[in-house]
Amino acid sequence: MPFENEAPIEIRKTFEAAYGAISKAKDALKPGVCGYEVDGVAREYLLSKGMPEITHATGHQIGRECHDGGTLLGPRWDRYGNAPYEKVEENMVFTLEPTILPDQKPFILMEENLVVTGSGAEYLSRRQEELILIRS
Repeated sequence: MPFENEAPIEIRKTFEAAYGAISKAKDALKPGVCGYEVDGVAREYLLSKGMPEITHATGHQIGRECHDGGTLLGPRWDRYGNAPYEKVEENMVFTLEPTILPDQKPFILMEENLVVTGSGAEYLSRRQEELILIRS
C-alpha cells in the first residue's frame, strides 16, 4: 500500500513464524541427528504459531546440484522414502526453507543455506533478519 511504514500484521506474523522455524531447525541441525528430527522441530514450531502444516520438507541437502539427494530434512512420509531417516554429518550443506502456504495469503518463502559443523551448523551467508519494505 502507498505510504506504508511497515508491512501488514499478517505478513509480519508469518515472516516471524518462518524466521523462528528456521532458527529452531538450525539449532537442531548437527551431526548424528536424523533429517526427520530437524524437520519435526521446525514443523512443531510453525504449528505452535498458528501456521498451517507445511506440505513438503523443511530442507534438503545441496551440493553439485540444488537438490543433491541424500539426507532430507523432511517428515517421515512415504513419498520421501528413507531420506528423512538418514543421519546428518559434518560438512553436509542444507537449505532450511519451511515455506508457509496457507489457503489465504500471505505466502512466505524464506531459504537459508547452512553447513554442518562438528558441533552444529553455520549460515553460509548473512541471514535476512527483517522484512524489507519496498515503497512504490
